[in-house]
Amino acid sequence: MKKNHNGVLYLKNRKSNFSVKWCVLTNVDFSYFSDKYSLAIPKEQISLYSVLSITRQSDVELSEDGNVEFHVFDIAFSISSSSGKISYGRTAKYITRTFGATSIQDRDTWIDKITQSLSRKLATFT
Repeated sequence: MKKNHNGVLYLKNRKSNFSVKWCVLTNVDFSYFSDKYSLAIPKEQISLYSVLSITRQSDVELSEDGNVEFHVFDIAFSISSSSGKISYGRTAKYITRTFGATSIQDRDTWIDKITQSLSRKLATFT
């Protein structure tokens, strides 16, 4: 069974623009990088233990110039406290990242792979 999944996704920023990211999913986390050749330090690593939800969006979003359609999904995850522990409950802080793919199939594959990885984590969660 292949444990890693990687490829290109587009990350939506605060100004609603999308930028290309090289993404890597392992059994531990989901990381993204500026490009395929700079894999030393990720722009962000999302621990699978911190993922709160994955939401498939039904609307298509367009690139800034309107030439590219993105099929998007959101990943909401809790952020660590100053002690390094992940916080849950009413006081938990979380972030939502919106990723897009240029095809429905790519988006759905990413969602499937992430949820499969989460299922493995839940099976070992105590």
